[in-house]
Amino acid sequence: MRFAASFLRARFSFPLVLVLALGGAVPPAGAADTSLTMTSEPGDYVGNGRSYSYTPAQGTFSAQRNYEQGAEVVFNGSSAYWYLDFSGVNDAPLQIGLYPDATEFQYSGTGPKLRVSGSGGSCSGITGSFRVKQISYDTGDQVTSFWAVFEQRCGNATAFLRGEIRYNADVTVALSAPLSRVTVRLDTLTFPVTATGPGSGPITITAANLPEGATFDYDGERGGSFRWTPSARQIGRHRITFLATDDGGNADSTTTDIRVTGLTSLEISSEAGDYVGQGREYFYSDSIRFIVYSNDANGVMVGLQTNKYDGSW
Repeated sequence: MRFAASFLRARFSFPLVLVLALGGAVPPAGAADTSLTMTSEPGDYVGNGRSYSYTPAQGTFSAQRNYEQGAEVVFNGSSAYWYLDFSGVNDAPLQIGLYPDATEFQYSGTGPKLRVSGSGGSCSGITGSFRVKQISYDTGDQVTSFWAVFEQRCGNATAFLRGEIRYNADVTVALSAPLSRVTVRLDTLTFPVTATGPGSGPITITAANLPEGATFDYDGERGGSFRWTPSARQIGRHRITFLATDDGGNADSTTTDIRVTGLTSLEISSEAGDYVGQGREYFYSDSIRFIVYSNDANGVMVGLQTNKYDGSW
């Protein structure tokens, strides 16, 4: 009797970086504005890959303080409804600033929380970030004004739902830049930064805390471009603050949280007769979301969920 040995071989790489970033903002001033705009990437379960835009002409907006001392904004229209909840660190009252690494609202935890759901859909395991640009309450629990930008994704999904909510917000100059970006060291990262405001004159945009090697080119009008190729020594988190100011002194700012990682991948080679890999080759990159846990043996467990027939690992 002869026995043949078959092996499953794998190579895995995953960088871990954990830093908390919190930034300030310049409160805008101007005319009250109420609106909800959202853009959903393909694969997002809440927005279903569509874009949305609502004003009071399409329905009713209401807002109040939620039970975690944050803000809840509700939109009810004739053909759509949306619920948006935001809360701060340790259930402290929301303040103007950036709240990265948010988890799903209504679940335990000491960090910031976020949840956007509605007629488009809902999901669990939400993570994301949001930036509060303006917030105020009356003597009761009613939110009198609120302005925030946000991004969230569901469970193991890689697709984002991104949006902006304004409720009785005083908006003159509004600056737009990504809340967060993830890039691999030695890859080039670029994104636009744009400003809007009254009139047609230029709105000056500047950048602060640029990492070594990064550039921001203002176009002289109402936009600019960020560009950076991080080196291998720049793995970690970097916070860049952008400021927009018009000729009247009206201003707005925003912060982009950039996480530079090493390579994230899983490569598996299975020999014929191996029951786990079934004699096939597998390769997964960071286009799939990897999750790392601490296991009971004080080691590490890595999981990933694919959208293909080969399932999960």
